[in-house]
Amino acid sequence: MAREGFFTGLDIGTSSVKVLVAEQRNGELNVIGVSNAKSKGVKDGIIVDIDAAATAIKSAISQAEEKAGISIKSVNVGLPGNLLQVEPTQGMIPVTSDTKEITDQDVENVVKSALTKSMTPDREVITFIPEEFIVDGFQGIRDPRGMMGVRLEMRGLLYTGPRTILHNLRKTVERAGVQVENVIISPLAMVQSVLNEGEREFGATVIDMGAGQTTVATIRNQELQFTHILQEGGDYVTKDISKVLKTSRKLAEGLKLNYGEAYPPLASKETFQVEVIGEVEAVEV
Repeated sequence: MAREGFFTGLDIGTSSVKVLVAEQRNGELNVIGVSNAKSKGVKDGIIVDIDAAATAIKSAISQAEEKAGISIKSVNVGLPGNLLQVEPTQGMIPVTSDTKEITDQDVENVVKSALTKSMTPDREVITFIPEEFIVDGFQGIRDPRGMMGVRLEMRGLLYTGPRTILHNLRKTVERAGVQVENVIISPLAMVQSVLNEGEREFGATVIDMGAGQTTVATIRNQELQFTHILQEGGDYVTKDISKVLKTSRKLAEGLKLNYGEAYPPLASKETFQVEVIGEVEAVEV
């Protein structure tokens, strides 16, 4: 980021690339700039053309810079749920200090032990969240530092992504002229933004419908437990409208946005003109 106190988020979707710039004030993030550019080179959340995707990202970043009045040097980019694996992992080490008091180094070593056991060459760790530590068989410990023991164990959740896809993601963003500061788990960011603390603790499921994908994420005890991706989204509705009314995809998208309702009782009874492919005059529907 260009100046201390600023946060820039980048979301690379199938239909659009979005950038958000926020400034931290008094412990809160205040949005000072947003942009939305047409996506290119992305299919089902995966970059399939680095140059095309980089061009779209560069356009979105340029718009956000103009609105926020800052120069963006790095971004926090989201990783879609279809590329994410969530799996439990566990590590165990002997406590090394002469006093058998658990230190920062012991905690670091037990985390490394868990990651080493769970990783495969084709996956890259995005983040790791400890669920509990176990000292000499005593479970449910949140922070074992300063405690005495001879054996330290840890259980947690490991979030990984495909190494190749993450490489391509970083390369594309860098080609757009900025650096990747962090890779953010999109489903986790989604549930944290729309659910309050009580809902995240008790457990809830959030559904996010994009243009090309629908993401389902379940959180419980403040931890992401499950994600699933359906390879259909809002574009599926647009295709149906286009097919039924025999009109172009562009016009079908406009009809969906201007007249569509997901709940039938709210639908308008008004009629409107539709340009039908192969017909000279518009048809009233």
